[in-house]
Amino acid sequence: NRKYKKETNNYDKEKSKKNVNVVIAAHNAEETLKSNLSNITNIFPDHKVWIADNDNYLEENDSLKNFCVENKVNYVHYNIPNKTNAIFKTVKKIKKLDPTIKYIVLLDDDTILCDNFYIRDDLLNEPAVAGYSCCIGINKDKENFNIFEHWVDFEYRTLSFRNRAKNLYTQRFLNGIVCVYKIDALLDIFKWNYCLPGGLPFGEDAYAGLQARMIGYKLKQDNLNYVLSYCPKKLFNFSTQRSQGYGASSLFKQRAMRWYLSWSRRMLNEVGLFLSYDTGSWIGNILYRIDSIWYVYLLLVSIHWLNIVFKTFYMKNTIDLFLILHGLLIFITVTLGYVRSYAIMNNIEKKDIRWFVPLTYPIFLIITLYLYCAGFIISIFYFIPFYRINYNKIFKNI
Repeated sequence: NRKYKKETNNYDKEKSKKNVNVVIAAHNAEETLKSNLSNITNIFPDHKVWIADNDNYLEENDSLKNFCVENKVNYVHYNIPNKTNAIFKTVKKIKKLDPTIKYIVLLDDDTILCDNFYIRDDLLNEPAVAGYSCCIGINKDKENFNIFEHWVDFEYRTLSFRNRAKNLYTQRFLNGIVCVYKIDALLDIFKWNYCLPGGLPFGEDAYAGLQARMIGYKLKQDNLNYVLSYCPKKLFNFSTQRSQGYGASSLFKQRAMRWYLSWSRRMLNEVGLFLSYDTGSWIGNILYRIDSIWYVYLLLVSIHWLNIVFKTFYMKNTIDLFLILHGLLIFITVTLGYVRSYAIMNNIEKKDIRWFVPLTYPIFLIITLYLYCAGFIISIFYFIPFYRINYNKIFKNI
Protein backbone atom coordinates (compact mmCIF):
# COMPACT_ATOMS: atom_id res chain seq x y z
CA ASN A 1 0.00 0.00 0.00
CA ARG A 2 2.83 2.41 0.80
CA LYS A 3 4.40 1.73 -2.58
CA TYR A 4 1.32 2.86 -4.51
CA LYS A 5 0.03 5.60 -2.18
CA LYS A 6 2.17 8.37 -3.67
CA GLU A 7 1.74 7.11 -7.23
CA THR A 8 -2.06 7.01 -7.06
CA ASN A 9 -2.25 10.54 -5.67
CA ASN A 10 -0.60 11.85 -8.84
CA TYR A 11 -1.99 9.19 -11.15
CA ASP A 12 -3.95 10.39 -14.17
CA LYS A 13 -7.00 8.21 -13.65
CA GLU A 14 -8.88 9.68 -16.58
CA LYS A 15 -5.99 8.96 -18.94
CA SER A 16 -5.91 5.35 -17.72
CA LYS A 17 -9.47 4.90 -19.07
CA LYS A 18 -8.75 6.36 -22.49
CA ASN A 19 -8.33 3.15 -24.49
CA VAL A 20 -10.78 1.03 -22.51
CA ASN A 21 -14.20 -0.44 -23.31
CA VAL A 22 -16.62 -2.14 -20.91
CA VAL A 23 -18.57 -5.28 -21.86
CA ILE A 24 -21.61 -6.44 -19.87
CA ALA A 25 -23.09 -9.77 -20.92
CA ALA A 26 -26.79 -9.60 -20.01
CA HIS A 27 -29.47 -12.28 -19.98
CA ASN A 28 -33.04 -11.15 -19.22
CA ALA A 29 -31.63 -8.37 -17.03
CA GLU A 30 -33.26 -5.25 -18.44
CA GLU A 31 -34.42 -3.82 -15.10
CA THR A 32 -31.09 -4.45 -13.42
CA LEU A 33 -29.21 -2.76 -16.25
CA LYS A 34 -31.50 0.27 -16.31
CA SER A 35 -30.92 0.86 -12.62
CA ASN A 36 -27.17 0.25 -12.79
CA LEU A 37 -25.95 1.72 -16.08
CA SER A 38 -25.72 5.31 -14.84
CA ASN A 39 -23.06 4.24 -12.33
CA ILE A 40 -20.94 2.69 -15.09
CA THR A 41 -21.47 5.38 -17.75
CA ASN A 42 -20.43 8.09 -15.28
CA ILE A 43 -17.03 6.42 -15.16
CA PHE A 44 -16.89 5.22 -18.79
CA PRO A 45 -18.96 7.72 -20.83
CA ASP A 46 -19.50 8.28 -24.57
CA HIS A 47 -20.09 4.83 -26.05
CA LYS A 48 -17.38 3.03 -24.08
CA VAL A 49 -19.91 0.58 -22.62
CA TRP A 50 -21.30 -2.39 -24.55
CA ILE A 51 -24.37 -4.40 -23.56
CA ALA A 52 -24.06 -7.92 -25.01
CA ASP A 53 -27.70 -9.00 -24.74
CA ASN A 54 -28.08 -12.77 -25.15
CA ASP A 55 -31.45 -14.45 -24.72
CA ASN A 56 -33.77 -16.97 -26.35
CA TYR A 57 -35.42 -14.45 -28.67
CA LEU A 58 -34.67 -13.93 -32.33
CA GLU A 59 -35.47 -10.23 -32.17
CA GLU A 60 -33.66 -7.50 -30.27
CA ASN A 61 -35.04 -6.11 -27.03
CA ASP A 62 -36.28 -2.75 -28.34
CA SER A 63 -36.90 -1.32 -24.88
CA LEU A 64 -33.37 -2.06 -23.69
CA LYS A 65 -31.87 -1.01 -27.02
CA ASN A 66 -33.62 2.38 -26.94
CA PHE A 67 -32.51 2.90 -23.35
CA CYS A 68 -28.91 2.18 -24.39
CA VAL A 69 -29.11 4.63 -27.30
CA GLU A 70 -30.44 7.35 -24.99
CA ASN A 71 -27.55 6.77 -22.58
CA LYS A 72 -24.81 6.54 -25.25
CA VAL A 73 -24.30 2.83 -24.65
CA ASN A 74 -23.64 0.31 -27.42
CA TYR A 75 -26.20 -2.49 -27.74
CA VAL A 76 -25.61 -5.82 -29.50
CA HIS A 77 -27.96 -8.79 -29.49
CA TYR A 78 -27.32 -12.53 -29.77
CA ASN A 79 -30.13 -15.05 -29.92
CA ILE A 80 -27.90 -17.73 -28.38
CA PRO A 81 -28.28 -17.63 -24.57
CA ASN A 82 -24.56 -18.05 -23.92
CA LYS A 83 -22.55 -15.56 -21.84
CA THR A 84 -19.15 -16.66 -23.15
CA ASN A 85 -20.24 -16.35 -26.76
CA ALA A 86 -21.66 -12.87 -26.10
CA ILE A 87 -18.41 -11.70 -24.51
CA PHE A 88 -16.16 -13.21 -27.17
CA LYS A 89 -18.10 -11.93 -30.19
CA THR A 90 -18.56 -8.46 -28.71
CA VAL A 91 -14.85 -8.07 -27.97
CA LYS A 92 -14.03 -9.21 -31.52
CA LYS A 93 -16.42 -6.54 -32.79
CA ILE A 94 -14.74 -3.90 -30.61
CA LYS A 95 -11.29 -4.90 -31.86
CA LYS A 96 -12.45 -4.64 -35.46
CA LEU A 97 -14.16 -1.26 -35.03
CA ASP A 98 -11.40 0.38 -32.98
CA PRO A 99 -7.90 -1.19 -33.05
CA THR A 100 -6.66 1.42 -30.52
CA ILE A 101 -8.60 -0.21 -27.66
CA LYS A 102 -6.09 -1.79 -25.26
CA TYR A 103 -8.17 -3.05 -22.35
CA ILE A 104 -11.58 -4.64 -21.79
CA VAL A 105 -13.45 -4.49 -18.49
CA LEU A 106 -15.91 -7.37 -18.07
CA LEU A 107 -18.73 -6.78 -15.61
CA ASP A 108 -21.86 -8.59 -14.47
CA ASP A 109 -25.10 -6.71 -15.07
CA ASP A 110 -25.44 -5.89 -11.34
CA THR A 111 -21.80 -4.91 -10.65
CA ILE A 112 -21.41 -1.43 -9.15
CA LEU A 113 -18.07 0.34 -9.63
CA CYS A 114 -16.50 2.61 -7.01
CA ASP A 115 -16.66 6.29 -7.97
CA ASN A 116 -12.92 6.68 -8.61
CA PHE A 117 -12.48 3.40 -10.48
CA TYR A 118 -9.46 3.44 -12.81
CA ILE A 119 -7.25 1.04 -14.76
CA ARG A 120 -4.10 -0.27 -13.10
CA ASP A 121 -1.52 -0.02 -15.89
CA ASP A 122 1.19 -0.97 -13.40
CA LEU A 123 -0.35 -4.44 -13.09
CA LEU A 124 -0.70 -4.87 -16.83
CA ASN A 125 2.70 -3.65 -18.03
CA GLU A 126 4.27 -7.11 -17.73
CA PRO A 127 3.92 -8.89 -21.12
CA ALA A 128 2.86 -12.23 -19.63
CA VAL A 129 0.02 -10.69 -17.56
CA ALA A 130 -3.39 -11.11 -19.23
CA GLY A 131 -5.51 -9.21 -16.71
CA TYR A 132 -6.54 -8.69 -13.12
CA SER A 133 -9.52 -8.69 -10.80
CA CYS A 134 -10.46 -6.12 -8.13
CA CYS A 135 -11.60 -6.20 -4.53
CA ILE A 136 -15.24 -7.35 -4.37
CA GLY A 137 -17.90 -6.69 -1.76
CA ILE A 138 -21.68 -6.92 -1.44
CA ASN A 139 -23.84 -3.83 -1.87
CA LYS A 140 -25.10 -2.76 1.56
CA ASP A 141 -27.28 0.17 0.49
CA LYS A 142 -30.40 -2.00 0.69
CA GLU A 143 -32.71 -2.54 3.63
CA ASN A 144 -32.92 -5.92 5.36
CA PHE A 145 -29.29 -6.83 4.73
CA ASN A 146 -29.26 -10.37 6.16
CA ILE A 147 -26.55 -12.54 7.70
CA PHE A 148 -25.83 -14.51 4.50
CA GLU A 149 -25.03 -11.26 2.70
CA HIS A 150 -22.73 -10.19 5.55
CA TRP A 151 -20.91 -13.54 5.39
CA VAL A 152 -20.52 -13.52 1.60
CA ASP A 153 -19.32 -9.91 1.73
CA PHE A 154 -16.66 -10.91 4.27
CA GLU A 155 -15.74 -13.96 2.19
CA TYR A 156 -15.28 -11.87 -0.98
CA ARG A 157 -13.23 -9.25 0.82
CA THR A 158 -11.07 -11.88 2.53
CA LEU A 159 -10.42 -13.67 -0.78
CA SER A 160 -9.57 -10.36 -2.45
CA PHE A 161 -7.13 -9.63 0.39
CA ARG A 162 -5.52 -13.09 0.17
CA ASN A 163 -5.25 -12.86 -3.61
CA ARG A 164 -2.78 -9.99 -3.20
CA ALA A 165 -0.12 -12.57 -2.36
CA LYS A 166 -0.83 -14.30 -5.66
CA ASN A 167 0.68 -11.33 -7.51
CA LEU A 168 3.97 -13.10 -6.78
CA TYR A 169 2.82 -15.89 -9.10
CA THR A 170 -0.74 -15.93 -10.51
CA GLN A 171 -4.41 -16.18 -9.65
CA ARG A 172 -6.20 -19.26 -10.93
CA PHE A 173 -8.93 -17.19 -12.56
CA LEU A 174 -10.47 -13.71 -12.53
CA ASN A 175 -13.87 -13.47 -10.88
CA GLY A 176 -16.58 -12.77 -13.46
CA ILE A 177 -18.01 -10.00 -11.28
CA VAL A 178 -15.15 -7.78 -12.48
CA CYS A 179 -12.26 -8.60 -14.83
CA VAL A 180 -9.84 -6.20 -16.53
CA TYR A 181 -8.19 -7.85 -19.54
CA LYS A 182 -5.77 -6.84 -22.23
CA ILE A 183 -7.98 -7.08 -25.31
CA ASP A 184 -5.58 -9.27 -27.29
CA ALA A 185 -5.09 -11.61 -24.33
CA LEU A 186 -8.86 -11.92 -23.85
CA LEU A 187 -9.38 -12.89 -27.49
CA ASP A 188 -6.50 -15.34 -27.25
CA ILE A 189 -7.97 -16.96 -24.13
CA PHE A 190 -11.71 -16.97 -24.81
CA LYS A 191 -11.47 -18.63 -28.22
CA TRP A 192 -10.61 -21.86 -26.37
CA ASN A 193 -13.16 -21.44 -23.58
CA TYR A 194 -15.06 -24.66 -22.77
CA CYS A 195 -18.22 -22.61 -22.20
CA LEU A 196 -18.69 -21.50 -25.80
CA PRO A 197 -21.84 -22.85 -27.54
CA GLY A 198 -21.70 -26.64 -27.57
CA GLY A 199 -19.70 -26.71 -24.34
CA LEU A 200 -20.44 -26.31 -20.65
CA PRO A 201 -23.39 -24.10 -19.66
CA PHE A 202 -21.60 -21.89 -17.09
CA GLY A 203 -18.24 -21.21 -15.43
CA GLU A 204 -16.72 -19.06 -18.18
CA ASP A 205 -14.46 -17.19 -15.75
CA ALA A 206 -12.98 -20.36 -14.19
CA TYR A 207 -12.29 -21.91 -17.59
CA ALA A 208 -10.87 -18.63 -18.91
CA GLY A 209 -8.40 -18.74 -16.01
CA LEU A 210 -7.52 -22.33 -16.84
CA GLN A 211 -6.93 -21.53 -20.51
CA ALA A 212 -4.94 -18.41 -19.61
CA ARG A 213 -2.46 -20.48 -17.60
CA MET A 214 -2.40 -23.28 -20.20
CA ILE A 215 -1.15 -20.86 -22.86
CA GLY A 216 1.31 -19.11 -20.53
CA TYR A 217 -0.48 -16.04 -19.12
CA LYS A 218 -0.51 -14.77 -15.54
CA LEU A 219 -3.45 -13.17 -13.69
CA LYS A 220 -3.19 -10.49 -11.00
CA GLN A 221 -5.18 -8.87 -8.17
CA ASP A 222 -5.89 -5.15 -7.71
CA ASN A 223 -6.36 -3.99 -4.10
CA LEU A 224 -6.87 -0.27 -4.85
CA ASN A 225 -10.23 -0.45 -6.66
CA TYR A 226 -13.39 -2.13 -5.44
CA VAL A 227 -16.77 -3.13 -6.85
CA LEU A 228 -20.03 -4.12 -5.20
CA SER A 229 -22.17 -7.05 -6.28
CA TYR A 230 -25.22 -9.14 -5.37
CA CYS A 231 -25.54 -12.48 -3.61
CA PRO A 232 -28.50 -14.77 -2.85
CA LYS A 233 -30.24 -14.11 0.46
CA LYS A 234 -31.08 -17.70 1.31
CA LEU A 235 -29.34 -21.08 1.52
CA PHE A 236 -32.05 -23.03 -0.34
CA ASN A 237 -34.90 -22.07 -2.64
CA PHE A 238 -37.46 -24.72 -3.47
CA SER A 239 -38.98 -22.72 -6.34
CA THR A 240 -37.56 -22.21 -9.82
CA GLN A 241 -37.54 -18.43 -9.54
CA ARG A 242 -34.33 -16.63 -10.50
CA SER A 243 -33.34 -13.32 -8.98
CA GLN A 244 -32.14 -11.75 -12.22
CA GLY A 245 -30.10 -12.51 -15.33
CA TYR A 246 -27.32 -14.93 -14.52
CA GLY A 247 -28.03 -14.61 -10.80
CA ALA A 248 -29.01 -17.59 -8.65
CA SER A 249 -31.94 -17.72 -6.27
CA SER A 250 -30.04 -19.51 -3.47
CA LEU A 251 -26.49 -20.17 -2.29
CA PHE A 252 -26.98 -23.89 -2.98
CA LYS A 253 -27.89 -23.25 -6.60
CA GLN A 254 -25.13 -20.67 -7.04
CA ARG A 255 -22.38 -22.79 -5.53
CA ALA A 256 -23.17 -26.51 -5.37
CA MET A 257 -24.98 -26.41 -8.74
CA ARG A 258 -22.56 -24.04 -10.51
CA TRP A 259 -19.35 -22.74 -8.95
CA TYR A 260 -18.15 -25.90 -7.25
CA LEU A 261 -18.76 -28.13 -10.26
CA SER A 262 -15.86 -26.74 -12.29
CA TRP A 263 -12.95 -27.61 -9.97
CA SER A 264 -13.53 -31.36 -10.32
CA ARG A 265 -13.63 -31.13 -14.10
CA ARG A 266 -10.48 -29.01 -14.22
CA MET A 267 -8.51 -31.34 -11.96
CA LEU A 268 -6.55 -33.20 -14.69
CA ASN A 269 -5.66 -29.89 -16.36
CA GLU A 270 -4.49 -28.59 -12.99
CA VAL A 271 -2.27 -31.64 -12.57
CA GLY A 272 -0.64 -30.85 -15.92
CA LEU A 273 -0.17 -27.22 -14.92
CA PHE A 274 1.26 -28.30 -11.55
CA LEU A 275 3.98 -30.15 -13.46
CA SER A 276 4.65 -27.61 -16.19
CA TYR A 277 3.41 -24.06 -15.45
CA ASP A 278 6.14 -21.39 -15.20
CA THR A 279 5.37 -18.19 -13.30
CA GLY A 280 8.64 -16.57 -14.39
CA SER A 281 10.43 -16.78 -11.02
CA TRP A 282 11.60 -19.54 -8.71
CA ILE A 283 9.70 -18.19 -5.72
CA GLY A 284 6.56 -17.87 -7.83
CA ASN A 285 6.89 -21.45 -9.04
CA ILE A 286 7.23 -22.74 -5.46
CA LEU A 287 4.25 -20.72 -4.21
CA TYR A 288 2.11 -21.77 -7.16
CA ARG A 289 2.66 -25.43 -6.39
CA ILE A 290 1.97 -24.95 -2.67
CA ASP A 291 -1.28 -23.22 -3.66
CA SER A 292 -2.20 -26.13 -5.96
CA ILE A 293 -1.68 -28.64 -3.14
CA TRP A 294 -3.81 -26.46 -0.85
CA TYR A 295 -6.74 -26.58 -3.32
CA VAL A 296 -6.60 -30.37 -3.48
CA TYR A 297 -6.38 -30.49 0.33
CA LEU A 298 -9.53 -28.34 0.64
CA LEU A 299 -11.40 -30.69 -1.69
CA LEU A 300 -10.33 -33.73 0.33
CA VAL A 301 -11.25 -32.02 3.62
CA SER A 302 -14.72 -31.13 2.35
CA ILE A 303 -15.35 -34.73 1.25
CA HIS A 304 -13.95 -36.21 4.46
CA TRP A 305 -15.95 -33.72 6.57
CA LEU A 306 -19.27 -35.33 5.58
CA ASN A 307 -17.76 -38.71 6.38
CA ILE A 308 -16.82 -37.49 9.87
CA VAL A 309 -20.30 -36.05 10.43
CA PHE A 310 -21.89 -39.34 9.33
CA LYS A 311 -19.70 -41.47 11.61
CA THR A 312 -20.17 -39.14 14.57
CA PHE A 313 -23.94 -38.91 14.55
CA TYR A 314 -25.11 -42.14 12.87
CA MET A 315 -22.51 -44.76 13.80
CA LYS A 316 -22.19 -43.71 17.45
CA ASN A 317 -18.55 -42.78 17.08
CA THR A 318 -16.92 -40.63 19.73
CA ILE A 319 -17.81 -36.98 19.43
CA ASP A 320 -14.58 -35.77 21.07
CA LEU A 321 -12.51 -35.59 17.89
CA PHE A 322 -15.36 -33.88 16.05
CA LEU A 323 -15.64 -31.19 18.72
CA ILE A 324 -11.87 -30.67 18.95
CA LEU A 325 -11.45 -30.25 15.18
CA HIS A 326 -14.36 -27.86 14.87
CA GLY A 327 -13.31 -25.97 18.00
CA LEU A 328 -9.86 -25.39 16.48
CA LEU A 329 -11.42 -24.35 13.15
CA ILE A 330 -13.66 -21.81 14.89
CA PHE A 331 -10.86 -20.39 17.07
CA ILE A 332 -8.36 -20.01 14.20
CA THR A 333 -10.95 -18.57 11.80
CA VAL A 334 -12.28 -16.02 14.29
CA THR A 335 -8.78 -14.94 15.31
CA LEU A 336 -7.60 -14.55 11.72
CA GLY A 337 -10.81 -12.73 10.81
CA TYR A 338 -10.30 -10.03 13.44
CA VAL A 339 -6.55 -9.71 12.79
CA ARG A 340 -7.17 -9.25 9.08
CA SER A 341 -10.09 -6.86 9.52
CA TYR A 342 -8.52 -4.57 12.13
CA ALA A 343 -4.77 -4.86 11.53
CA ILE A 344 -3.88 -5.88 7.97
CA MET A 345 -6.60 -5.12 5.38
CA ASN A 346 -6.59 -1.67 3.79
CA ASN A 347 -9.63 0.61 4.01
CA ILE A 348 -11.03 -0.65 0.70
CA GLU A 349 -10.77 -4.30 1.66
CA LYS A 350 -12.32 -3.93 5.12
CA LYS A 351 -15.00 -1.37 4.23
CA ASP A 352 -18.23 -1.79 6.24
CA ILE A 353 -17.30 -5.12 7.86
CA ARG A 354 -19.47 -5.27 11.00
CA TRP A 355 -17.92 -6.43 14.28
CA PHE A 356 -20.02 -9.60 14.57
CA VAL A 357 -19.20 -10.95 11.09
CA PRO A 358 -15.75 -12.49 11.82
CA LEU A 359 -17.23 -13.95 15.03
CA THR A 360 -20.01 -15.82 13.21
CA TYR A 361 -18.13 -16.47 9.94
CA PRO A 362 -17.08 -20.07 10.91
CA ILE A 363 -20.75 -21.05 10.59
CA PHE A 364 -20.61 -20.00 6.96
CA LEU A 365 -17.36 -21.93 6.43
CA ILE A 366 -19.06 -25.13 7.61
CA ILE A 367 -21.99 -24.42 5.27
CA THR A 368 -19.45 -23.90 2.48
CA LEU A 369 -17.84 -27.27 3.25
CA TYR A 370 -21.24 -28.89 2.73
CA LEU A 371 -21.87 -27.00 -0.53
CA TYR A 372 -18.39 -27.79 -1.82
CA CYS A 373 -18.81 -31.50 -1.08
CA ALA A 374 -22.30 -31.55 -2.63
CA GLY A 375 -20.92 -29.84 -5.74
CA PHE A 376 -18.19 -32.47 -6.06
CA ILE A 377 -20.70 -35.33 -5.81
CA ILE A 378 -23.05 -33.66 -8.33
CA SER A 379 -20.15 -33.10 -10.73
CA ILE A 380 -19.41 -36.83 -10.84
CA PHE A 381 -22.91 -37.65 -12.09
CA TYR A 382 -23.49 -34.55 -14.20
CA PHE A 383 -20.15 -33.57 -15.68
CA ILE A 384 -17.59 -36.36 -15.28
CA PRO A 385 -17.38 -37.86 -17.85
CA PHE A 386 -20.92 -38.23 -19.16
CA TYR A 387 -21.49 -34.71 -20.48
CA ARG A 388 -19.53 -34.56 -23.73
CA ILE A 389 -18.34 -31.22 -25.09
CA ASN A 390 -19.07 -30.62 -28.76
CA TYR A 391 -15.73 -29.18 -29.84
CA ASN A 392 -16.89 -28.81 -33.46
CA LYS A 393 -19.34 -26.11 -32.35
CA ILE A 394 -16.69 -24.41 -30.25
CA PHE A 395 -14.20 -24.29 -33.13
CA LYS A 396 -16.71 -22.40 -35.27
CA ASN A 397 -16.24 -19.42 -32.96
CA ILE A 398 -12.46 -19.24 -33.42
